[in-house]
This record gives sequence, C-alpha cells and structure tokens, in this order.
Amino acid sequence: MAECDAWTEWYEKHGAALLLLARQWVGAVCEAEDIVQEAFVRFWKTRETVKDAEAYLFRCAKHVAMDVGRARVRRRRYEEAVGRFEGGSECGMFE
Repeated sequence: MAECDAWTEWYEKHGAALLLLARQWVGAVCEAEDIVQEAFVRFWKTRETVKDAEAYLFRCAKHVAMDVGRARVRRRRYEEAVGRFEGGSECGMFE
C-alpha cells in the first residue's frame, strides 16, 4: 500500500503543475491529462535511479508532450500526402 500512497503524494504535489505544463504543448485538456498520465508512468518506473526526481518528473512530462507534438505533425503530413490526389484513377472514378 505504501507504493500507492507514494504515487498519490507525488500526484497531489505535482499534478496541477504538470497539467499546466502539458497544456502549453497541447491545447486540449484531455490530451494534457494523457500526457501527465504517461509522464507519471515513465517517471515511476525509473524514479529511484535519478538524482533529482522532481526535475526528472517534469522532464518526463516535457518529453511526452514533445512526442505527442511530433506524432501530430507526422500524422498531419501523412494525412495530407494520402489525401492529396494526383493523376488519373485506374477505374476512372475521379476523372
């Protein structure tokens, strides 16, 4: 039970600030909440191996937010490339 209590303490102490940080990277609250959750998961797995756990937690949130932003850019580029129709169609449907 101590593990759960420690998780709760960390979240209560830093959750709001992390959410604010994540909101600077993404607009939607639900996306920011997902970022905070993923950051806590990444942090929790390796928190005991770092010097400054608090700084590491915020770094995890920043990196998750950056990953989300990069994924969004890749997805948008892919959708634009796939959605762009160039040339004729084999079946003549779009001609």
